[in-house]
Amino acid sequence: MFQFPFDAEDDMELFESIRNDRPALTEELSEEAQCLILRLLEKNPCDRLGSSEAGAEEVKAHEFFEDIDWEEFLERELMPPFKPDVSGLTESTRQSECQAWGLMPPAKAISPEAQQLFEGFDYSAE
Repeated sequence: MFQFPFDAEDDMELFESIRNDRPALTEELSEEAQCLILRLLEKNPCDRLGSSEAGAEEVKAHEFFEDIDWEEFLERELMPPFKPDVSGLTESTRQSECQAWGLMPPAKAISPEAQQLFEGFDYSAE
C-alpha cells in the first residue's frame, strides 16, 4: 500500500506538515532509499543533497545509486529494474487518475499578464 510521507486532514495542515515534520517513510524501503529521500527532502536547502558545489554529482554519488553506470544511463543503454504493466490502462483511465491527483494542467489558458511572468523561459508545451 502506498504511504504518503506527510499526513494531514486538509491542505493547510498538509502544508504545515511538509514545512515542519520529518517525512514518514515505509520500512519496505531500503536504508539507502530512506537516506536518499530524507537527504533530498531536507528542510534546510543549504543542507539538502545536491545543494553543494558538486550539485548533481553529489546526488549521483549517493550510495543508493552505487550500482548505476551513469555513462550507460546517459546513452540509454540501461534496462530499468522495473517496468510497470500499463497495457490495461486506457488514456481516459490515466487522465482520470491524473485528475484525481491534481496533476492535470489548468482547463483554460492563463491571462496575458500571468504569461508575462514566464517571459524568457525557453520551454513551451504548445
